[in-house]
Amino acid sequence: MRPLNHFMLEQDHLWFLRRPNLEEHTLLRIRPGGPPLGVARWRPRPWLLGADVLRVCEYDDRPLVFEVCRMWTLIRRHQLVDADARPVGSIGHDALLTATGIPFVWRIVEDRAIRYHRIGGPLLASETREAGGIGLEFVPGVETVNPFLRMLILGAVLIG
Repeated sequence: MRPLNHFMLEQDHLWFLRRPNLEEHTLLRIRPGGPPLGVARWRPRPWLLGADVLRVCEYDDRPLVFEVCRMWTLIRRHQLVDADARPVGSIGHDALLTATGIPFVWRIVEDRAIRYHRIGGPLLASETREAGGIGLEFVPGVETVNPFLRMLILGAVLIG
C-alpha cells in the first residue's frame, strides 16, 4: 500500500508516459521514472452504444477515478463523469465547461505548451509536451485543490 499523499489527484506535478504498444494505455507518474500513480486506458464500446470510453484509474488496486466519453454534438466535446457516474463537466476544443455547459476555463495552446486559465482569472495549470511524454503542473492555490477541476484538466490532457 502506498502512502496517503500518493493519490493521483493530490499531486501538483504529473508525468504521462504513453505506451501505445500495450493496448494504448498511459501511465501517470509524479516524475519521469517515478512510481506509477495511475493508468488511463481506452475501453471500446459497440458502435450503437456510442464512442469509446477513456477510463482513468489509480494504479495500485485500480479503483476508478473518472471516465471521459465523446458527446453526441456537432462540435468536438467530451463529457467527464466521476467514479459514481455523476457528470463533472465537459471538455471542448478551447475550453473546459461545467456540468451545466458553462465555460469556466480557457485552454490556450502555445508552441509546446498548453495553459489552463480560469476565465477572467489566474493560471491554473500548464501542460508541456516532450519526446518522452507529457508533463502537467498545477499552480498552487485555493482553486487548484478542487478535485473536480483537476479531473477536468487531467481529462483534457489525456484526450489531447
